[in-house]
Amino acid sequence: MNNPCLHYKYWVYKEILKMIKDNNEYKNIKEIIEKFLDLQFKKNIPSDPNKIACHYYYIFKDLIELNTKIEEKDLHDYFKYYDNLEKNVLAESNKETYRSYLSYINALYVKHKIGWECCDTSYGVDPLCRHYFKCEDEYNPSYLISLINGKSKEAHMQRKPKFPVVLIGDEVLPNKLTEDDVMRIQYGRCTYVYDPNNNEKIFGKRCDYVASPNFFCMKGNTEHYPKSNLNPLFRQ
Repeated sequence: MNNPCLHYKYWVYKEILKMIKDNNEYKNIKEIIEKFLDLQFKKNIPSDPNKIACHYYYIFKDLIELNTKIEEKDLHDYFKYYDNLEKNVLAESNKETYRSYLSYINALYVKHKIGWECCDTSYGVDPLCRHYFKCEDEYNPSYLISLINGKSKEAHMQRKPKFPVVLIGDEVLPNKLTEDDVMRIQYGRCTYVYDPNNNEKIFGKRCDYVASPNFFCMKGNTEHYPKSNLNPLFRQ
């Protein structure tokens, strides 16, 4: 979750919402967001044409969407700094502060995990939630809340099995994991299959998958699949 572009976008979302609240501009939210978007596309242009600009986006341009992005930011920060929270949550001077914070986070956690279905027992984190959510049960804020309420750490040593680690395409394996420990989501290309006697009638779709050069290199097999012949549009 160490992503400078994501941090930048979350910072922008938070500042826009703060400005709207401070100036009581709720009636003009859409116009304000559109001005920021227009400014972004005019000014935030990389000097290197080979680099991709870090842009923030809006769909509905309303207060609900703004608040949702702040919820994502708050959950993102919770998961990122979880280890520090676990170490410091029992400090006597901060117990009530942590209790209030974790109560807020727990409400968001339940809302996004269950209400928005960010987690699935089969494939782990939903792709739409990957940038801000973790589904492993060890991150459940109710665990930290129970510590504040006096439950011992030993009672929580045996956690539920972790959700599978999901990787996209050629993403590098995390430390100490093998291919047997992860689930990879691969990309392919689908085309329509037409009736040979009627080119307007569609029978169905045909989907093809071509592995990336790295896949064959890892398998030690490049004889029949030289890198130069592989379609760069496909990833393992």
